[in-house]
Amino acid sequence: MKEKNKNNLTPLVLNLNTYSHYSLLSSSLSLDQIIEFAINEEKKYVCLTDTNLYGVIEFYLKCKDKNLMPVIGLSINSQLIENTKYDFVLFAKNKKGYLNLVKISSFLMTNNDFNYENYLSDLFIVDKNGTFDFKTDSKVYSINPKDKNAIAFNEARYFNKNDKRVFNALQAIKNNRTVSIDELEEGQDLSLLTESESVSLFNDVQIENLNNEIKEVNLEIEFEKNNIIKYPNESNLSDKALLHKFCMDGLNEKIFNKEIDSNSKDTYIERMEYELQIIDDMGFNDYFLVVQDFINDAKNKGILIGPGRGSAAGSLIAYLLGITEIDSIKYNLLFERFLNPGRITMPDIDIDIMDIRRDEVVEYLFEKYGYDHVAHIITFQKIKAKMALRDIGRILNIDLKIINSICKSITKDLEEDLANAINTKKLQDAYKSYKDLFDLAIGIMGCPRQVGIHAAGVVLSQKVLTDIVPIQTSVNGEITTQYSMDYLEDLGLIKMDLLGLTNLSTINHVCKLIKMNHGIEINLAKLNLEDQNVFLDLQQGHTLGIFQLESEGMTSVVKQVKPVCIEDISICSALFRPGPMQNIKPFVRRREGFEKVEYIDVKNKDILEPTHGIIVYQEQVINLVRRIANFSLSEADMFRRIISKKKGHELDNFKKMFFENALKNDYTQDRLEQIYNYIYTFADYGFNHSHSVAYSLIGYWMAYLKHYYPIEFMIILMTFSENDKNKIDLYVNECKRLNINIRKPDINISNKSFGLYKKNTILFGLNSIKGIGVETSKKIIEIRTNNKDKKFSDFCEAIKKLSSNKVGISTLETLINAGTFDGFKLSKKYMLENLPIIVDAASNLKDDGSFLFEPRLIDVEGETNAEKEAFNKKEIELLGLDLNEDNNNFSDKNELLYKYPDIKPITEPITNGTFKSIVFIKSYEIKKTKKNTDMLSLMLVDIFNNKKKVISFSSHLISNIDSLDFSKKYLGTFRGTTFGPNLTFLDEVE
Repeated sequence: MKEKNKNNLTPLVLNLNTYSHYSLLSSSLSLDQIIEFAINEEKKYVCLTDTNLYGVIEFYLKCKDKNLMPVIGLSINSQLIENTKYDFVLFAKNKKGYLNLVKISSFLMTNNDFNYENYLSDLFIVDKNGTFDFKTDSKVYSINPKDKNAIAFNEARYFNKNDKRVFNALQAIKNNRTVSIDELEEGQDLSLLTESESVSLFNDVQIENLNNEIKEVNLEIEFEKNNIIKYPNESNLSDKALLHKFCMDGLNEKIFNKEIDSNSKDTYIERMEYELQIIDDMGFNDYFLVVQDFINDAKNKGILIGPGRGSAAGSLIAYLLGITEIDSIKYNLLFERFLNPGRITMPDIDIDIMDIRRDEVVEYLFEKYGYDHVAHIITFQKIKAKMALRDIGRILNIDLKIINSICKSITKDLEEDLANAINTKKLQDAYKSYKDLFDLAIGIMGCPRQVGIHAAGVVLSQKVLTDIVPIQTSVNGEITTQYSMDYLEDLGLIKMDLLGLTNLSTINHVCKLIKMNHGIEINLAKLNLEDQNVFLDLQQGHTLGIFQLESEGMTSVVKQVKPVCIEDISICSALFRPGPMQNIKPFVRRREGFEKVEYIDVKNKDILEPTHGIIVYQEQVINLVRRIANFSLSEADMFRRIISKKKGHELDNFKKMFFENALKNDYTQDRLEQIYNYIYTFADYGFNHSHSVAYSLIGYWMAYLKHYYPIEFMIILMTFSENDKNKIDLYVNECKRLNINIRKPDINISNKSFGLYKKNTILFGLNSIKGIGVETSKKIIEIRTNNKDKKFSDFCEAIKKLSSNKVGISTLETLINAGTFDGFKLSKKYMLENLPIIVDAASNLKDDGSFLFEPRLIDVEGETNAEKEAFNKKEIELLGLDLNEDNNNFSDKNELLYKYPDIKPITEPITNGTFKSIVFIKSYEIKKTKKNTDMLSLMLVDIFNNKKKVISFSSHLISNIDSLDFSKKYLGTFRGTTFGPNLTFLDEVE
């Protein structure tokens, strides 16, 4: 019989073995619930003992915010240490004990051998099953109440008894098993125990031992800043001097080798010295040396790096070091938007890298600085509404069709609020029928389901990482932190975002193809950035395939703004966003002289003059308040941040400061009210000028390559989109506009992907055929290459060689139907009927590769019109589009049809309201808008063979689209919008 608690001792902490939902799918407790429970029970100590350290730093900070002392434990069992029966929990008493847990967890989660006994100090230990056998000076406790070293210890995995079903549902999801509702009620009680429940459960010895240990817990985690990784400087110069030398080299190479006057030289030198001083004062010399090193290494390997991203493009130093390609003085960019001595934060240089070689850049960092000093960043996939419903539906064995139907009714805005979603009209009936499904799904929402890796983030540390953060190995073998990115900078780690960008891979491959075809080496850094031929293409709306400019809406803006320089492209990007869109028309009218330019503050006209009096960039807000209210750079930047987020109390303080300072500069109260209200209205719309200019340069690079090397550009564009048939369809149409011929795949000349055929023809690759994968394409090309003259002499030989080398008959049928054998001038009917005969004969070949028995080919009647139509449809199905010119010629003897214009202009807002054009329907898709209404997306072709994607909100069209005959012509009525053409009506044409 258990000895009672005779002396009415109360435990200092409750639920010593508390698991949070960071023990993935093994607890439903959030960190907030654990802390809330401790506060309600009036406890100053609160425990967390997950099987990892994922939630520790978040838990620590939340506890400190509530004036609680966190008791951090690490649960270790046979799942972490295979082939053992271990089951114990290690508790940190202090910082050293915490760092021991960090080491132990890191070793366990990376499957590294280690000696526990080296890391068992400054802990207390609870042995749950008597298997703990390591030597340690730390006290080891039992959970057997009869033992002298017994400790008050209970396991908690959910908030209260009502949550048992949710916890058991999580376990079922984890173990991938189906359960009944009744089974979810089974099992021991693992809810959080109150103080009264604990007092009645544990005896004096258990509580006294617990309290003695808890009194010694005093955990203070250091949040250090001085941990920037050191650049391996092998010169005799200091880091400061070396950075200065590199900058001077860049200045001489990029600026002083051009014709430049002495005043401009002084401007660059002053700006360089100013930025270098701030960088040195903030202790970031090594950071810049590290970044320039890995970027220049990548460039030396032929890896294309983006011209800049984010506010770092405003740094002249970044430009001189080759980190960016943006001259911040030329574009009047603000360095302080990137680094501000009044705002002490880690520097943040985000780097775009051609996506297919990003891993090489990351690997360079690991190799150079060591696997103990570099890591990827963990992410947590949290359960949202649809995932929750699918998981619960699966374990309850509910028909998938029902689950899919329910999920379709959940709009994006309700993905994280299922409790509110069930009140919507569409889900009310479903909730009544499947209440348990919804209740359990709501219960598991927000729980982390699995871990992943941040798509771009990498951290670097001068210290060994496990002296600061716990790490682990991902399923793919990458080293990642156990803490998410939100807490890494505070712990002194430098985060770098290395983002893979497909457009850079496109540019890189276009340049390689240009060199291969023309022997010309394209140096992107030396392109003429003022080539008006390139800008004329953009002005005319030829933006397809151009980075950030190719959407219908953006194309419309570009055509209205008519860019003539990089800054104009930047303005287009900054305006084409929710909010600033309202300024597109006034901007264009002012730019063209149809509307008077008015300035909110004439004294500072120069700040808004480049954008015709309209606030477009964040930097304009900063410069305005600096001038008007004498704000320092740090104050101005803080004002911009606060006013953009409309932060109440902080904003009131800055508003007061703004008015008090500005009144001293001879502004009236009324005038200041006007200025402030204008800034307040548009500040949150402002775009980062440095980022906008940098990304505009990528767009210009692509436009330049498309203008001067259109066939190389289109080949690579199509290669990178070969699995997207809709894009390929658009690109084929663009090729026709560019007078580039298109040839469908050919068994004798096609490679895997798109390629150049003769001078002005793009040849489709074998990969473009549905059902023909990369490996099959490689095999076909290899067989063909090994043949005499590296091609097949006739159809029969081609089938013999392919079939005898294990290319299956179904694949051969696909190749015939896709038109790859059409070059042999035989009908598809003939080839398909003789195919099995040749394949059969190919199974018996002589040693020299000739037929042992010649195939007896049969004569086949010519194809009927119906058969031709069927074969054509099959080819279109396999290729995803119609590449037969005869079928794309929509000429008509009825000349009256040609009185209607083509559909190209309908991207423009139409002043007279509507626009009509004769069109054919190529394809359509019904989509959902953000407001959960139906929208029709159609691909149309006019009688001039122009293709255009349009939208329609017409309920009549949406309801009847399935019944329309796609072989017929229709007179379409359109209304132009900023986002593109809106089809309002279709009328069949006889």
